[in-house]
Amino acid sequence: MASRDMDILVVGASGFTGAHVCKRLARSVADGSWAGVSWGIAGRSRTKLEDKVLAPLRAEGLAVPGEESITVVDNSDAAALRKAVGRARLCLNCTGPYRFLGESVVSACVDSGTDYIDLCGEPEFMQRMTLKFHEAAEAKGVLIMHACAFDSVPADLGCLFAAKQFVSPAVCSSVSSFVTLNVGPSGYSGHATTFEAAVHGFGSAADLRKVRKEVQAKFPPSQIPRVGARPVERGGPFYEQTPGIEAYCFKFPGADSAVVRSTQNSLAGRGEGAGLCPHYSAYFTAGQLWGATQMTLFGGVFQTLAKSGWGRNLLLNNVGAFSRGLFSHEGPTEDQMNETSFEMTFLAKGYSTPPTAAEPPATPAAGADPGEVEAAAAAPAPAPPTVEPDVTVVTRVKGPEPGYVATPIIFLAVARCLLEERSSLPVSGGVHTPGSVLVSSSLVDRLGKDGVTFEVVG
Repeated sequence: MASRDMDILVVGASGFTGAHVCKRLARSVADGSWAGVSWGIAGRSRTKLEDKVLAPLRAEGLAVPGEESITVVDNSDAAALRKAVGRARLCLNCTGPYRFLGESVVSACVDSGTDYIDLCGEPEFMQRMTLKFHEAAEAKGVLIMHACAFDSVPADLGCLFAAKQFVSPAVCSSVSSFVTLNVGPSGYSGHATTFEAAVHGFGSAADLRKVRKEVQAKFPPSQIPRVGARPVERGGPFYEQTPGIEAYCFKFPGADSAVVRSTQNSLAGRGEGAGLCPHYSAYFTAGQLWGATQMTLFGGVFQTLAKSGWGRNLLLNNVGAFSRGLFSHEGPTEDQMNETSFEMTFLAKGYSTPPTAAEPPATPAAGADPGEVEAAAAAPAPAPPTVEPDVTVVTRVKGPEPGYVATPIIFLAVARCLLEERSSLPVSGGVHTPGSVLVSSSLVDRLGKDGVTFEVVG
């Protein structure tokens, strides 16, 4: 990579999220917090790159990439895309929905030997990229890392952070996360692209099951070293009384659980999973009873419509109506972003001393009856006794508005870790999730300095 002329190329820079990533990056260069990083932008339209990225940066008095670092390229032009990403050490892919626009960028990065991260929260896409590109990326020493922003770094690194609070011989058995969006007086509206990805995600549930089976057949899952029984996973609505949560909750429908599970599988496969792989469940809070009632009604309609083609078209053509106004084609205003924040609370339970398995039955003596020997061989392995966890730890990840303020913060912190700590990472290539690569990196500390904090509550 020594001959490459830039550190970072932001692909999809003119999109709503991509423009916010560029703004955050330009501000970091200007204030000296990331001095010396060289970067460029790429998109399908020079006009949109000028209007959405370059003009706003100039208006703020920020330096913009030079003309030689501005690339107009379409995702369908494989040769041009490969040439564009091949100029950078690291590609930041902000295009979406990824199921339609992401694969060509991943392929170009693998072909050109360029590391890659994205903002993806689409499990089907992540599994498909693992199936298609993991072996080639691993062989070439190219890192492909999905879910490197609000989806799903707070959950992935937050689960690891909670598990690390159990100091041996104590061990973490289960972690449940509860994400809360704190909205100010101006209200809130996310961008429609996120809603579109959710619609297609729910509509492709069968595709996800199919590709997940193919991935497991090609890359058999590791034996994850968990302790204790898995808690019953609740769908919702249910009321969680833990101090600091105290709200009606639902199962979180995003990628967090899939990403944490993938991280744990990777850690276990490398022999690094001991104490870091609790049972995990992800939830989101919906406030009090009226909010939970609305969420139940709208969620039921959404899931029903997303299962059919005509229903998906209806959802996509009526974003505001079917999202209770939580999404729009305009996205949030500056006031809405400034007034909004998130908290993700982790309820971690475990044991001060790990439960031990029962004594195995005695081995039949030599010359014993053949039936006795056969019965002993067929007997299941003794299970640990059912013991309730006796240790509870509550941790929290919190930060500013998640979609377009915290997301650029997290995304660029991950990028900086990869660029500055590349040689010390536990893997050199392949398709991975953030926690499996950055488990021992400086990411949590970096995020804390930028306003996304990890803390022990009690």
